[in-house]
Amino acid sequence: MVPHFLGGFWLGSMGIYLFLRMNFELNSRAFVFLILLALVSLGGVFWEFFEYGYDQIFAARGLGPLAQIDIGDTMGDLFLDLLGGILAHFIFLKGKTSRKPR
Repeated sequence: MVPHFLGGFWLGSMGIYLFLRMNFELNSRAFVFLILLALVSLGGVFWEFFEYGYDQIFAARGLGPLAQIDIGDTMGDLFLDLLGGILAHFIFLKGKTSRKPR
């Protein structure tokens, strides 16, 4: 479970780095937040595909332990991916986007 949280944090951090490196205007916190959630979600889903493939090729033949125990494990993994990405957003973008004056 910890690797999924750290993986989400890493993907979120890399997404933020790319945003800043490519000089995107970070005018909307909501837009940046949604893009980062999409990036982290996509990475998490691809990792779950990898785990499924591993289970089908290796674990089903007794060549290793199961990577995906049940659907609860998969949902927990995806949830922790998102939490890691959300944490990266709040840590690295604190004060980096403009706020509309009230």
